[in-house]
Amino acid sequence: MQNLKINRATLGLMIAVIFLFFCACGVVKKTSETVSEPFKSKKRLNLLPFAEQLSSLIGDIQFGFKTKQPIYIERFLDIPEVVEYREMFKQFRINASKLLAYSARVITLAQSDMTGPERANALADYINELRPLEKTPMNVKFTLTPEKSEEILNDVCIQENLLKAINVAQPLVDEVGRFMRAYVDELDDVQEHVAELLQQRIKAEHKDVLDYLITLKYRQADTLNQLQELHQYRSGDVNAFDKVISGDPELTAIKKKDTAVTYQDLKRIEETLTDRLALLNSQFKHLSVGLEYYYKQKNELNELAESSNKTLRKAKLAILVWSRVHRMMAAGVTDPATVDVFGMMKKAVDSAL
Repeated sequence: MQNLKINRATLGLMIAVIFLFFCACGVVKKTSETVSEPFKSKKRLNLLPFAEQLSSLIGDIQFGFKTKQPIYIERFLDIPEVVEYREMFKQFRINASKLLAYSARVITLAQSDMTGPERANALADYINELRPLEKTPMNVKFTLTPEKSEEILNDVCIQENLLKAINVAQPLVDEVGRFMRAYVDELDDVQEHVAELLQQRIKAEHKDVLDYLITLKYRQADTLNQLQELHQYRSGDVNAFDKVISGDPELTAIKKKDTAVTYQDLKRIEETLTDRLALLNSQFKHLSVGLEYYYKQKNELNELAESSNKTLRKAKLAILVWSRVHRMMAAGVTDPATVDVFGMMKKAVDSAL
C-alpha cells in the first residue's frame, strides 16, 4: 500500500511538471494571457440578436411602408384630415429610418478599431440623433425631459467601453421605443378616423346613384312578389289576387270594377309585371357604370386601410422586439469563467507531495 501511495504521488508530480513545462513553452499561452482574475467570468456585448433583428426591422418597417399610389380616391387626398394623416405617416417613416440608421451604426461601432471611450462618445452622438422625435407635433411626447436626456448622454460619454455606455443609455433607448409604439397607436386611431371620413365622402358623392339603386331593388322585390302572388292565385288561392293589384294603380286599372277576373285580365297583369321587371333590369344596367366606380373607390379605400393597418401592426411589433433585443445587447453575454491553470498545478503538486 505504501508503494502504491508513493507511485500515485510520483505520478501526480510528474503530470504537474509536464503540464507546467507545456505552459512555459507556449502551448497554453492563449489561456494564460486571458487570465487576469482567476475564475472570474467576463461580459461582452451581445451583438448577435441585435444584428439579426436589424434585417427584420428593415423588412417590417421600411419595405412595409411602400404602398401603392391611390387612383380612384386620389382627389380626396387634399382633404385636411387626409393631409394631416399623411404628414404624420411621413414623419413616422422618418423616425423609423432613424432607428434603422442607429442600429446599423451600433453594429458598425462594435466592430470598429476605436477605443472604448471613443466608442462611448460615438454612441452618444448616435442616440442624440434620435432626439428630434421629441419635437414631433403629435400628441405623443417623451416622458424624459430634455434635461434628463442630456444628463444620460453626458453620462454615456464618460464610460470606458461600449457595453457600459449602452447600459447607461438604455433608459433613453427604452423611451424611444415606448414613444414609437405610442406613435403607432395614435397613427392607427387617426387612420381609422380618416378611413371612416372617406367612406362618408364616397357615399355622399354617389348618393343619387345609391338612393336610386335602393329604390330599384325595392321595386324589383315588389314586382317579383306580385308575380309570385299571381302564380298562387292561378294555383287556387282566391285571396292572392287582391295582393297582386293592391296599391298598384297600373294593375288596378286593368280589371274592371264589379266584374269577375278574366283570363285576359290575368294575361295583361302578367305582361305588365314582366315588362316592368325587364325595365327594372335595364335600369340596373344603366346604373352599373356609376356603381362600378363607386365600388372601385370603396374597395381601393378598404385595401389601403387594410394595408396600413397591417403595416402599423408589424411596425409596432418590430419596434417592441427591437427594444427587447437592445436590452439583451446592453445586458451583455457572459463568457465562461477563466481557469486558474497555475493555481490548479500548485494544488496538484501540493497533493502529490
